[in-house]
Amino acid sequence: MTRSILIAIAAVACGPGSSSSGGEAIQLWHTFGDAETELLNATLDARKGDDVEVTRIAFARGHVVLSEILGGGDRCPDLLRIDATWLAALSHRLAAAPSALIAEREWVPEALALATFDGVARGLPQSIDGLVLIGDPAGDRIGVPIDAYWFIPYLRAAGADIFDASSGNLGIDSPVAATALDDFAALTRAGPRTAERAANALVAGELDAIVEGPWAIHGLRTAGLDIAVAPLPVAGTSPRGGQLFAVPRCSKRTEAAWQLAADLTAPEVQVRWSQALALVPTTAEALEAAPPIARALRDALASGRPLPAHPITPDLFDDLSPAIEAVVAGDATSVEALAGVERAWRRLAQRHGIAIRESSP
Repeated sequence: MTRSILIAIAAVACGPGSSSSGGEAIQLWHTFGDAETELLNATLDARKGDDVEVTRIAFARGHVVLSEILGGGDRCPDLLRIDATWLAALSHRLAAAPSALIAEREWVPEALALATFDGVARGLPQSIDGLVLIGDPAGDRIGVPIDAYWFIPYLRAAGADIFDASSGNLGIDSPVAATALDDFAALTRAGPRTAERAANALVAGELDAIVEGPWAIHGLRTAGLDIAVAPLPVAGTSPRGGQLFAVPRCSKRTEAAWQLAADLTAPEVQVRWSQALALVPTTAEALEAAPPIARALRDALASGRPLPAHPITPDLFDDLSPAIEAVVAGDATSVEALAGVERAWRRLAQRHGIAIRESSP
């Protein structure tokens, strides 16, 4: 597949400082945002070793694009930076992490767990994230973006959850799910509709707090806001996740790719990234040296729970997000919208050979 086709499909762009040495360079594909990409490029420029060619993929399309690329083999990257939620779906295309790289560092337990599927570590954890309260947790004006990911804490707080393929529990067919969606729609209908607008409203003093993740801290600090973080009000509801570096089985430079992954997750690098972007480190050494905001974020995320580790999980949001938007817009009731999600998830489960447990609690 040519680069021009990749650009058209996936909004892929090579970073500055890309190598011109053709196939000899390590091919690194990532889903970083603008500020992270700048820091990555600076980190690579300062690194001694093999040339690295950097390709950026839009995060929203990352799972789909990588599934297509790794399956086709036309142009295989050597190293990927992926969301931990995608690991189960991509695991059969990824190499196991060398045991020496896992053993040589004291990884934060929840971070290493996110990089592990079916008992095998298939990546080196790069950061921990999830949803927290940013701002005054006692305030009444709280901004929440209209998005399925942000709905998860409210669904969990009501006593339901997203589809768990391992148990066959749909979650969304629970009667309390509709109540949770009504409450979420009422909250978000009256406030900023996007994460960007919510952040701007917090900076302007129009909100007391927002539900966001560590990725929002840099922009808020740049805008001059003093940052305070707290756990979500109900323990166990935040969808704790993270990011990791993984090496595809089809990589032509496996050893060099793992070395690059080790370099990019080295404690001193994690500390620099934490100081610059409030990244939550994944090693004990880096966490100890990280700024207070990173440790506060780690503490706030401690009670969260990862999304189900199953190949089906990333696809669930394709149906849940538009259903939530329809309820917020007043185009459907919560019962109608969730009934549609239930039908879609049942069809998805059938394609994956998953047995559904009837009558979710």
